[in-house]
Amino acid sequence: MSATDKSRAWHGAHRWLDLEAAIIGFGILAVLAFGAVLAFTLDRSRRGALDSSVATTRSLAVAAETATARTVLSIDAMLSAVAEALDKMPGDPPLQGPAVHDLLRLFDDQNFSVRDILLIDGRGFQVNDSASTLRKPRSLAERDFAQGHDSGPDAQAMFIGRPARSPVTESWSIFVSRPISLRDGSFVGRIAAEVPIETFRDFYDKLDAGKATKISLYAADGTLLANDPPTDGKIGERLLTADHLTKVVSQAMATVVETDPMDGIRAIISSKAVPLRPLVVRASIDLPAALAAWNEEARVLAFVFLTGTVGCAGFTLMLVALLRRQRRAQALLQDALEHLSEGFVLFDADERLIMCNSRFREIYARSAHAMVPGATLEQIMRVGAERGEYPDVPADDIDGWLASKLVEHRGIVGTMVEGQLANGHWLRISEQRTSGGGTVGVRTDITRAKEHQERLRQNEDQLTRTIDALEDARAEAQRQTDDVTKLAGDLAAARDRAEVANRAKSQFLANMSHELRTPLNAVIGFAELLKLQVFGPLNGKQTEYVEDIRGSGAHLLEVINDVLDLSKIEAGHTELREETVDLVELIDSQISVMAPRAAQGALTLRKDYQPDLPYCWLDILKVRQMVLNLLSNAVKFTPEGGTVTVGARIEPAGGERSGWLRIEVNDTGIGIETGDLALVREPFRQVENHLSRKYQGSGLGLAITDAQMRLHEGHLDIASTIGEGTIVTLWFPPTRVLNETSRRQGISAGA
Repeated sequence: MSATDKSRAWHGAHRWLDLEAAIIGFGILAVLAFGAVLAFTLDRSRRGALDSSVATTRSLAVAAETATARTVLSIDAMLSAVAEALDKMPGDPPLQGPAVHDLLRLFDDQNFSVRDILLIDGRGFQVNDSASTLRKPRSLAERDFAQGHDSGPDAQAMFIGRPARSPVTESWSIFVSRPISLRDGSFVGRIAAEVPIETFRDFYDKLDAGKATKISLYAADGTLLANDPPTDGKIGERLLTADHLTKVVSQAMATVVETDPMDGIRAIISSKAVPLRPLVVRASIDLPAALAAWNEEARVLAFVFLTGTVGCAGFTLMLVALLRRQRRAQALLQDALEHLSEGFVLFDADERLIMCNSRFREIYARSAHAMVPGATLEQIMRVGAERGEYPDVPADDIDGWLASKLVEHRGIVGTMVEGQLANGHWLRISEQRTSGGGTVGVRTDITRAKEHQERLRQNEDQLTRTIDALEDARAEAQRQTDDVTKLAGDLAAARDRAEVANRAKSQFLANMSHELRTPLNAVIGFAELLKLQVFGPLNGKQTEYVEDIRGSGAHLLEVINDVLDLSKIEAGHTELREETVDLVELIDSQISVMAPRAAQGALTLRKDYQPDLPYCWLDILKVRQMVLNLLSNAVKFTPEGGTVTVGARIEPAGGERSGWLRIEVNDTGIGIETGDLALVREPFRQVENHLSRKYQGSGLGLAITDAQMRLHEGHLDIASTIGEGTIVTLWFPPTRVLNETSRRQGISAGA
């Protein structure tokens, strides 16, 4: 090998190495850029998750603070009303006696937030309460809410004491008290309300926004008063410092990220003070829960980054491998040229032959002997022209023909043309310029392709028509697809709007029911006070009007409670609290409740229980409400002298509902038209006819019962005949029936 050849080989190898280094460097830069984009995306997503959680806790804190303030205000108003009523009652001091107990009991029944109302004399002894008249006076002097008037919490109008746990029920309560001062200014004791912490927990639970949210209520000294989810072990403990709460009170809203003292988990916490009350509401979301979706996204992006890195590295290695393979392939090119099916020829810049393969010689067989290295293109073509290799060569002007063909040949470099030899073969001629100024040419025999060209041309028109028809069909299919896609989008949007409207309706009903309860309780309470003539005697017409006000208010309160129950079920906020239930005892208790109303209508209540009725796994409160609804309807719509029968039994084997629990209420009332049976299940729907128009009701009882049966995975069946009566059956699946039987024996029909 000459020195020139060695230099060219070294420079060629150097170019290959530079190309490999460039490919590897580009791969590394691509991985770094990809990682930077993913890191920026993760950081922005994390900030978005934290901002969303902060907004959620702040909204929860505002809602919880509003509800807490209203509840405390209603309790304070009730205590003030009781103290004012006591001041007007005879006796010195007016703290003891049945009349005082009845007054306390009246206010206790009107306020659902209060469990008991206590009266405490100036010595700190409990002398009366709303729960019982038989209790002996007991000393509460050691309790903070019962301290004397001259010191301690009595210096303020209302005092909220530390939580206390009942030794009997083991439930927690908060005692709210205020002083009792007579008109002459003398202090006679304190009035206190026992408020179960479930009052606050129930409303906090309705505000649950998911993501492990927690709502808690603290006293001004940092004592935990109530929380949701409940942690009874922390109630009454001082979990926060006074400095921390002072900072919250000084601000409209405080949001921090710190360790939650209730469970030791870092959380996003928003705190809001209750105005004019020594209370602070805190709403929090555990930081792991707030970042759960972000953590999942981070894992996915980490996997994507790892996959992308591996893919990029693999792609880079593949390119390097391909580059090296190409270098090896170049070394094999010369050997491969000889085995090509096409003719290959290479001329230098002076149009002298460097090499050609055997296939090229076969194509130009008549001039093949002239194809020797160093021969010029003109010499080779002259031999072919003289031997008749090219068509249309004038015998008397070969030089002129050759000159024109050489010019034509030089003009087609860089293009591809077709030509025909004298033997009839068609060739595709491709000429390309090399980097050294030479020419590389390829000759392909396309004779067979030309023979097929005419047949292809004949089929061209038919193919064009077919393509046009297919295009028309494709356009029509695309139009139909667009129409279906638009229709699907419209349906999805309509469904989303319907779901949003339904949730908004349920939330509105729940909020309005809660807002109406407090003023309605006040109306009922003051009507009861007027009826008892606490503020002075009433004439007959006034008494009648007061009774109408009280009855209408009680009826409206019942309707509001039913609306709230139904809205909670429709909003999906109702959960079953199942336990082992003795159906005999449960149904007997509801029959006892309805017995006075049945006696007023001269009705007979009958029971028909299966002997040894098993225990069942049910939500006792909801089943009690369902049985009471059915009994109430039966008594309401059964004429005087009629009969109402309540039965409970397990369906025997072999039937359509073998093993199902059946609770049945059968009356001899006015009945329901067959066409109206489906309507009575709908909310606020009442069947109107000449028999039922006189009966009052909200139309929610059967709707609530039907919804609660679906929660129990059961069914509500109604069968009725006009003028003969109605049978309403509650069907519970066999999974609700336990193996243990009731301790009480069954009662046969007629008992």
